[in-house]
Amino acid sequence: MLKIIMCDGHSRDLQQLAELVEAYQQQRPELIFAVERTESASALLKLLNQGKRYDICLLDIMMEEQDGILLGKAIRERSSRTVIVYVTGSPEYALNAFDVFASGYLLKPVEQEPFFRCMDRVIAFLQPQEEALYTFKGKNGIVTLELGSLVAVENMSRVMHFYMENGQVHESVYIRKPFEKQLEGILNDGRFVQPHKSFIINMEHVEQMLGHDFQMSDGRIVPISRNNQAFVKKRYLEYLSKLGRG
Repeated sequence: MLKIIMCDGHSRDLQQLAELVEAYQQQRPELIFAVERTESASALLKLLNQGKRYDICLLDIMMEEQDGILLGKAIRERSSRTVIVYVTGSPEYALNAFDVFASGYLLKPVEQEPFFRCMDRVIAFLQPQEEALYTFKGKNGIVTLELGSLVAVENMSRVMHFYMENGQVHESVYIRKPFEKQLEGILNDGRFVQPHKSFIINMEHVEQMLGHDFQMSDGRIVPISRNNQAFVKKRYLEYLSKLGRG
């Protein structure tokens, strides 16, 4: 199920967006949408502060309380994975939209064809591809994991702990190779980076970067070492940029 929220201060424009989403879903019956709408930035921020997360945010830029660019930044601080699409009658703000790695920019009145093209593109990005796997020797036998579900790996006393998005933790046997050499296959996947000598993280599961730490989707706080800081932040910003382009 794809969770979509629309935020626009004009009820008529909000209704038009809802009709476009409904028309799109009729053309793509294999997709299941859960659609919400709000008429203010504060209403959407309240939902986010309650812990709600969305796959796609359709945002107006010009709103009374707070412009959509600032709202987009607030969304991006809470999740690197949410797709942001701006819908506005103000083309001069298009360049600012790239500051939050927006995935689309549609001008009002929104026509069906460009809206459908935009939705096709962002949904193709969101839908999982054939997932890469990683296999290792665990304490109870051979374990194979899907990398998309892997949040982080921690090395504790030369035993690797694999933290999964469903809360499971898999432990390896004692490793003799250096940690990063042992996980070379994972680090070759563009979603992963090593922020600390004892951690490798999946950037898909980063909720936000907090100064010298990453907050992960499972609530885990992973430190960024001082020596690694410039490289890791650069990698993360590059990842966000690719995410935004879809």
